[in-house]
Amino acid sequence: MEKNSRDQILRQALALTPKIKATDDAVARVMIDRADLQRAFWVTLAADCSMFALGEPGVAKTDTIEVIGGCLSGVNQYTALLPGIGSPQALFVSGISIRESTLPDGSKDITTMETPGRAATANVVVLDETWKVKSPEVLNSLLDLTRSGGIRHEGERLEDHARVIVGISNETPEPGGDFDALWARYILRVPVRHLEIGGRKRMVRAQIEQGRNGAPKITPVDPLTLQDLDTLQRARPWVELPDSIMDTVQEVIVGLHDQSHEEFGWLVTDDRRFGYMMRCLMAHALINGRAAVSSADLTILRWMMWNHKDHIPTVEAVINPLCRTPLGECRELVDTLLATGGIVDQVCQGQAQQVVNALGQVNICRNQLAQKASGLQGVEADKVAAWIRALTSLGGVISQGVSGNIDNCTARAAYDAVKAVLN
Repeated sequence: MEKNSRDQILRQALALTPKIKATDDAVARVMIDRADLQRAFWVTLAADCSMFALGEPGVAKTDTIEVIGGCLSGVNQYTALLPGIGSPQALFVSGISIRESTLPDGSKDITTMETPGRAATANVVVLDETWKVKSPEVLNSLLDLTRSGGIRHEGERLEDHARVIVGISNETPEPGGDFDALWARYILRVPVRHLEIGGRKRMVRAQIEQGRNGAPKITPVDPLTLQDLDTLQRARPWVELPDSIMDTVQEVIVGLHDQSHEEFGWLVTDDRRFGYMMRCLMAHALINGRAAVSSADLTILRWMMWNHKDHIPTVEAVINPLCRTPLGECRELVDTLLATGGIVDQVCQGQAQQVVNALGQVNICRNQLAQKASGLQGVEADKVAAWIRALTSLGGVISQGVSGNIDNCTARAAYDAVKAVLN
């Protein structure tokens, strides 16, 4: 492909960043504190791979993915509750018709015609309770679905329409069993943790608001289309991948292997996963509006280097220090300021009277963000600018309490607004 064509595709994909952010903002208003799942969805899409969401029942794993899919224009979505899928037909066929004809000898010829549908024609496929498949034939079909090249069914290859495939469960498969091959195809593996107290309060408020307003369908003003999704996939190979990034990932893999061969020895031998790691790093840079991979993108490796949930803390402890960037440090400042149970949280909830202290913390955080923002560009600079504006509004509300009582409803709304922008 000519350089001008490559550059044009890349520019078109980078121009989609505001649409992605608008979709994430719309989803975050109803699915509270699920930013990891949202980001993994876009990385999975741009990298053209599959992802897995691990979490206890009731943490909105399936709901979050379905809400994202529902925000996309012209995109078909299908959720399969796998314990109830007893055959490949139940997964891939939307209807069966019977055709009868009379042969020359007077006998009847009866044939059946299957109409492809469900997972076979969906663009976003959600495989719920993914380890409760009972049929070997269905398991083989899932292996087909989670690989590139189309779906084999009844001796024929169906066109593959899927852009994102998400497996969901509250457990991981037992190693050495029938699900090893399917587990290996889930490239991103995202732990979904339950909400903290502050998050639960915001969840309830969002649910109350939806109930009062009739819970309308969440639709961004300018939604992403199927063509936009294809543009992201076409552009991802043109994102620059420095050798230094590949060297860093290799060093991490070797370090984990040296730390525990039993837990991480598989990473050294899994060439396919290493290749997908690079694709996902490129995808992460792309959806964040950058044409080259940087150390900031290494954060998603924490979703790609564990096989058992007990390994997650070890992987995170290794990856997190590699991702310290000005944007990450800004995020930490705001997270610390808004920590559940902190002074700002207590003042906004009407549980403390330390208004001057809370206002001082808000102003200090805002000033530190302004200093760090000078080293940022593009989407990252826009993010921090939005945080600063939200903190300015929050500080204005809190300052009213210096000379009198804070309006708790207004203060909570301003506090939640910062949280919403942060997510």
